[in-house]
Amino acid sequence: MPLQTSAGPSPESEYIDADQLAAEWNPDGFPLVDLNDPVSLEGIPETVLLQLQQEQANRDSSTPLENQ
Repeated sequence: MPLQTSAGPSPESEYIDADQLAAEWNPDGFPLVDLNDPVSLEGIPETVLLQLQQEQANRDSSTPLENQ
């Protein structure tokens, strides 16, 4: 007899509220910054942006490419 699979989550799956998760991981409500979105960068000092871009570049260069 073939196994039946459902397209939905497992009955054992736990629902996680996105707002609750954000409150736990970002309790001070700091705005998230998208380095590719100029609007989210408004008001952030250039020195901070340069540091964020450097950190992102370091992460990107240390991550191996999956499909070479």
